[in-house]
Amino acid sequence: AGDTTAACFGAAFDIGTTTLAGSLLDLRTGREAAVAASMNPQAACGDDVLSRILHAAGPGGLERLHGVVVAAINAMLDELCGQAGIAREAVYALSFAGNTTMEHLLCGLDPAALGQVPFVPVFRDALDVPAADLGVPVHPLGRALVFPVIGGFVGGDTVACMLAQD
Repeated sequence: AGDTTAACFGAAFDIGTTTLAGSLLDLRTGREAAVAASMNPQAACGDDVLSRILHAAGPGGLERLHGVVVAAINAMLDELCGQAGIAREAVYALSFAGNTTMEHLLCGLDPAALGQVPFVPVFRDALDVPAADLGVPVHPLGRALVFPVIGGFVGGDTVACMLAQD
């Protein structure tokens, strides 16, 4: 309710195999309002993407890998909002970039095909979904963009770098 244009934020996340990084941005000015990083808790299930693909194939493995990364993102988002002194409801947009396997696990998608020739991802185009559908609640109308992937081993992190470099 009311005019919320003074508090309009977005958060960008790099979902790395080892490290998660997040940045909170004021969408009106482009100013970075907060930064946070943490270790990727999925490392407990394997240090590399192939180990995680194998773990995801086991009973409850995919759900565990998805759940721990989403929990870490939610904790990081709480930290970002706390640093900036804003409520999560002031966040309207999220973006996620990572290698192809990390993006699949974030979305709860089976990465099995990425572990065998010809290494075909479940999706290639960007995913634009309600943020709550990924398990990251922000503003009730908040959206999440998961960067498109180029192939099995060329993911959204590469696409994000290409865009950042113009």
